[in-house]
Amino acid sequence: MAGAARASQGLGAVVIAFEAFIDRGGFRFDCRFESDSQALALFGRSGAGKSTVLAILAGLLKPDRGRVVVDGEVLLDVERGHFVPAHRRRIGMVFQDALLFPHLDVRGNLRYGLSATAGASVGLFDDVVSMLGIGHLLERRPGSLSGGERQRVAIGRALLSQPRLLLLDEPLSALDIERRAEIMPYIERLRDDARCPLIYVSHAIDEVARIAREVLVLDEGRVIASGPPGEVLAPTRRYHGEGEGGVPSVSADFAPVSVIEAQVQAHDTAYGLTVFSHPGGPLSVPGMIGKVGTPARLLVRATDIALALKRPQDVSFRTVLAGTVSDIGRDAGPIGRVEIALRGQGRLVALVTRQAIDELRLQPGCEVFAMVKASAMDEQSLASRLAAT
Repeated sequence: MAGAARASQGLGAVVIAFEAFIDRGGFRFDCRFESDSQALALFGRSGAGKSTVLAILAGLLKPDRGRVVVDGEVLLDVERGHFVPAHRRRIGMVFQDALLFPHLDVRGNLRYGLSATAGASVGLFDDVVSMLGIGHLLERRPGSLSGGERQRVAIGRALLSQPRLLLLDEPLSALDIERRAEIMPYIERLRDDARCPLIYVSHAIDEVARIAREVLVLDEGRVIASGPPGEVLAPTRRYHGEGEGGVPSVSADFAPVSVIEAQVQAHDTAYGLTVFSHPGGPLSVPGMIGKVGTPARLLVRATDIALALKRPQDVSFRTVLAGTVSDIGRDAGPIGRVEIALRGQGRLVALVTRQAIDELRLQPGCEVFAMVKASAMDEQSLASRLAAT
């Protein structure tokens, strides 16, 4: 949209080089990464160090040692005694709690962010209001807004300060399921239409899969995995203890998912389904979603998959994907983990009983058909709409 383009004038993907070390009172943080992603997600359990990264980037926390460079500008270099204060970093931040000024209406809260920018235009204000769909809220006070509405206003206020980077610290964690569903499309629009580079912090795997272009997994203050969502969120085996080089591997606390790249093929209006095309087979999702030809990422949970050795017939499953077993992981428990290389592209991770693995004689190289119930693939399974719908 033209308005969003003006709202993000001068914004694009930023290059971040981050290195910081903290060792205080039993808390140890030793984090290093580089990224030029337009939508970077920091993922991990509570206490992993995600918010610490944001605080250091924003200038709210000084590490014991470290160096932070954003867009070629050195914001922090502890050894050289260099520290750019928060108000000069041009980095916006949105917290779990919207932290709006209760004595100001929505318009006043938004203009607080706008007033901090010299030469800011009325057009910029209107563009941000339009993009976030908050025009009807301008005369209302924060106390009368829903949680999702407050967060949209908080994002708008941060965006009106014209940051080069926007940090979102678990912005949906305090919201219920309905409010999360309400605000998520606006965060996607912020990422796609406004071209606003952002770092998104969450321990919710579905949020990360839907928002991120790149994911960093943190554990005990260290980056333990990084890469595209489809690779990071669906590891090839169940991890325990430490991985290579003594670095902890991706925690098994998070239920494995698969992220599948697909494209809208057709809408079945008679049955209310959207069919997505994939080389491994079509995927059916309830609802009229997107335009034909729209690319998307679909989120499939490992517990929603059943396996067969032959293409099934006379079954209720609407989604059947062909592939080849690439890895099998199992321990002493009743559930095993089967990784499948899908025909054409992508992969799938399924959790099935060890008994099923043995009775089907599954092994690497074996051709299988993965079945997913349409009822398991609702709007929440649409991980990300990669083009305007």
